[in-house]
Amino acid sequence: YPGILVETLSYWTYMALPSDDTVPAKNVIIRLADISIDILHSLSHPNNAREMEVLKGWADLCKKGGNPLAIWDYNVCYTQTPVSNIYRLAENFRIYAEHGAIGQFIEHEQALISDFWCLKYWLLTHLMEDSNADEKALIADFMEKYYGAAAPYLTKWIELSEQISAKSNLRMRCVQFFTKADHITYDAVLEGNRLFDEAEAAVLYDEVLTRRVRQARACLDVAKKKEKVETDEVILKVNGLKKYFDINDELKKIKHQTLKAVDGVSF
Repeated sequence: YPGILVETLSYWTYMALPSDDTVPAKNVIIRLADISIDILHSLSHPNNAREMEVLKGWADLCKKGGNPLAIWDYNVCYTQTPVSNIYRLAENFRIYAEHGAIGQFIEHEQALISDFWCLKYWLLTHLMEDSNADEKALIADFMEKYYGAAAPYLTKWIELSEQISAKSNLRMRCVQFFTKADHITYDAVLEGNRLFDEAEAAVLYDEVLTRRVRQARACLDVAKKKEKVETDEVILKVNGLKKYFDINDELKKIKHQTLKAVDGVSF
């Protein structure tokens, strides 16, 4: 049935290119699903040098055989570590397009506790329509319309966490197990707490926006939880004073805010 397109995965133990001159039939779509990609950084980062070679190899093979190339990408860490990677998404779309990819499927679960899931969903959807879209304009538009008066504070947190990720050499695979939010520092946690407090105060009398801010804050609460899994209490110095975060209180807060975030509200 040469007129019917058939898709097959280049995935996990089937990532290697053919060792001979084998070329797939023209009606076979190769879906590249490289599970080893460092999702914290863009494909152009040194951490993804091998993954770029894999992409180039399959792109060249598909071009040679006249096959469609599609992508299965990952935007989630299954151990619930914060993934501060909003600004890498557009670059990856453009890199895939440059290598001839005709379509992308993005695995993007954990809507309640991942970093700004709703924003990423919005951004990914628009990048699927146009990989050359202005990602900064899209982000600003979403933040203003979805978070209202809380947007400036949440945007500052996004920019801070993205800067931390950009400076980190941590290699984060979607299936990798992290006992801590390794790239989130204590100072960043403190600043994040301040920014989210101000964000919630800015929309105090708006029930819908308050719930959205609380849902966004869950990713920071997860980071605090992961930095304290080995002890019952962690002492943080704030302006010469000591501030205590009790792990049991933090776990209760995460559960409470998650329930409040989803109660009767559609994201």
